[in-house]
Amino acid sequence: MGIKGLLPIFKNITEDNVHISQFAGKRAAVDGFVWLHRYAVACAEDLCTGFPTNKFISGFLGRVRMLQDARITPVIVFDGGPLPSKAGEEEHRAQRRKEALASAKRMDAADAYREYMRAVDINAEMATRIQRILVAMGIEVIIAPYEADPQLAFLYREGLVDLVITEDSDMIPFGVKHMLLKLQNDGTGAYLDLTKIEDTTALDFRNVNDDMILDACILSGCDYLPSIRKVGIKTAFKIVKETGSGERAILQLALSGKYQVPVDYSANYTKARLCFRHQRVFDPRTRTLVHLTPLTVAPADTAFLGPALDDAVARGVADGQLHPTTRLPFDTKNKQWVLHLSDKVRQEDEAEFINGESGRASATSFSAPASLASSLRNSTQPSQSTERKPLTTRILGRPVQLSSYSPPTVTRVHRRWNPSQSQSQSQGSTPTETNITSQFKDLLCASTTSSVFKPVRRKESVKRAGNGWVAPVFD
Repeated sequence: MGIKGLLPIFKNITEDNVHISQFAGKRAAVDGFVWLHRYAVACAEDLCTGFPTNKFISGFLGRVRMLQDARITPVIVFDGGPLPSKAGEEEHRAQRRKEALASAKRMDAADAYREYMRAVDINAEMATRIQRILVAMGIEVIIAPYEADPQLAFLYREGLVDLVITEDSDMIPFGVKHMLLKLQNDGTGAYLDLTKIEDTTALDFRNVNDDMILDACILSGCDYLPSIRKVGIKTAFKIVKETGSGERAILQLALSGKYQVPVDYSANYTKARLCFRHQRVFDPRTRTLVHLTPLTVAPADTAFLGPALDDAVARGVADGQLHPTTRLPFDTKNKQWVLHLSDKVRQEDEAEFINGESGRASATSFSAPASLASSLRNSTQPSQSTERKPLTTRILGRPVQLSSYSPPTVTRVHRRWNPSQSQSQSQGSTPTETNITSQFKDLLCASTTSSVFKPVRRKESVKRAGNGWVAPVFD
């Protein structure tokens, strides 16, 4: 949602029409859900009615390639599970989406489009679809344990990125100083450098610290706490600057008699402030769950900062292996977006390796590593050779009917079994059953961040998806 009225205050220190080429060589953290929502509205009706679509994937990947072309290293961050402190706001948004969808169904097609745009819901499944493609392209992706905003702020404050690309003002109370806002398709956006905050003319920010800015943002209304009636950002900032802190500002508002301050507002304000300062995030260096800033005095219950997770669960969520809400593996069975060609390639790959055939041999469908182990135990025919023709050559050598659910602009990538990863063997020796089983288990059960993903560049002879030749495939 952002802090209402905050960005216009910094208008005179915001540079408009700044091209991303100015940040060449930099690392930029991107709010992934912002981009997802931007391109989901283009196919809002399909998403709301359950019709299969990949339009939002194409637009998202186009943005990523634009950053890469400008020699910017993107780090994509997606929202994770729901934060207890934001439950009221999330319920309100869900209700608005439900009302918009009901309204759209009562309208004709021409008038319903705007309501479908309001009703579209960006979810973890959509983010995971894109995350798997991005990882295969070699892009860093982090699915935050809870909110993406503190995760973006953590990356910036720890020096892991140089700037944050976002759409709203939420990064300001989190302490981010360099932001690229409202990025357009031509690569231009509004660049806000808060190290020049004292040059702001709308308000006097001299002798103002980050804590005072945060206090003013909370009092004016944020995702974690609604504002006091008739208290906007300028009024909140003025009172905080006069009193020196948010707690004293609340007391002054209550004693003035001009404002209606709820009885529990002070306690809720303290929780909101802790969310901005100490929310739980994922540290990609240690691959563990940490606080945005360490807690000096921990409250009795810290669940409102995001429930603590086991390190293995936190890693599974961050890597896209576990659903951020249920913390269970994603169910990809019988999903329309699972590519049929990908399953076929995996089946042929298994047949070629186990039976030593050229890739045309039939094989039972692979469902789990246990089935492979069973097949290997029952198989007496060793592999004929460790030299294998690349899957790309086998697939590109003949026309392949395009899957209607494959992303239209993604380079074909696949997981490869690498014979060189096995223990060194003499020419003509037979790999052991244990080594073979272990390699395939590692390959097919590996994290999506594993290096077994090998991108294959599109050749000139390969037409883009939609023209009847090779479909972009990812496993």
